[in-house]
Amino acid sequence: MTLILTRWGSAAAMMGGLLWMVLVPLITLTYPGRSGWGRTDTLLGLAWEDYNRMLPAALLLLLAGLAGLRVRYAGQSGRLGKVGFAVALVGLALMLAGNVVEFWVAGGIREQMTAIDLAGWIGYSLGYLLLAVGLVLLGIGVLRLKAFPRWSALPLLMGLLVLPMYVTVTSGNADGAVLAVPFGLGWVVLGYALRSGEGEQHAIHARGVPAGKTP
Repeated sequence: MTLILTRWGSAAAMMGGLLWMVLVPLITLTYPGRSGWGRTDTLLGLAWEDYNRMLPAALLLLLAGLAGLRVRYAGQSGRLGKVGFAVALVGLALMLAGNVVEFWVAGGIREQMTAIDLAGWIGYSLGYLLLAVGLVLLGIGVLRLKAFPRWSALPLLMGLLVLPMYVTVTSGNADGAVLAVPFGLGWVVLGYALRSGEGEQHAIHARGVPAGKTP
């Protein structure tokens, strides 16, 4: 079962990262604040709210990818890493719920924000904050115990990217489109690390156990 979850989690993390790299720049570039609230530019025939309605697909994939990482590496990331996994998972879940409420339940952009719109936006924003905190804690945990091989600093770097990315994306700043690329690429690399199993081999060697044997 663990192997199956790991494989699915790996594929989900990579696909989610790729989808993030496509959707978030499109969301940034069609942000209505660039041309006035209540008015939306279109790109490839779709508007800001259309791209936002696609975002749950990426968030679901990232959730599955992070869950796979937790199943595979939580035991090697220490207490701090486990807390980081949990906080990041809650953050992604809140982002998903907030997006669904704002764009699928409330309908998305409108000239005057309703209470439902606001609730969705708050949930999504809070999720971003928790994701940043969770990835930073996870990054510190795996750095201390070297749970991943060459990628040990990656969760920390991704966590540090989250808040600047959120600010620029939600303000329609083109920097948000740029920052979304390394963040999405980070998920692709983490998915690759999960699939390759390099983290386990590194942990085994770090404990002085010969390759091919388990402690």
